[in-house]
Amino acid sequence: MPAALYRYVGRLLTPMARDTTQYLAARQPLLVAAIRNGLDSLRAVQGKDSTQWRWGRFNTSQLPHAFIHAYDISPVERTGGAGFVAAVGATYREIIDMGNLDSSMVTNVPGQSGQPGSPYYANLVESFGRGEYFPLAFSRKAVEVAAAHHLVLVPHH
Repeated sequence: MPAALYRYVGRLLTPMARDTTQYLAARQPLLVAAIRNGLDSLRAVQGKDSTQWRWGRFNTSQLPHAFIHAYDISPVERTGGAGFVAAVGATYREIIDMGNLDSSMVTNVPGQSGQPGSPYYANLVESFGRGEYFPLAFSRKAVEVAAAHHLVLVPHH
């Protein structure tokens, strides 16, 4: 709720109200009006129960298929936004531990497979929306432990 209110109020402030060189007494009426308008707008859009307000309702990652709309994945609510680590639009992030590559973490969306119909096509959407990471296996041993399937490619003669 605080993030939704912060963003709504921020959108309503005039450049003068955001100017830190102005005195508090001069800005206070503008801030009060922006907060009141922001609260009214949030109530109109997300309902009267402020405990149910979420920034993620406005801040979503869209997951359309590049060619076929039947394979689009429903948008996922996100924390963060422009100027934040969890920026909307970034669909892959990794944290590499150079001292122990198998301790590295990654997040990706929509899933581990690009094949519609695969159980792994959209398997990472919910965890991505929550900002969760999963281990990124580098060594052969870590890959073998983490592997769920093996695909053997045989050249056709």
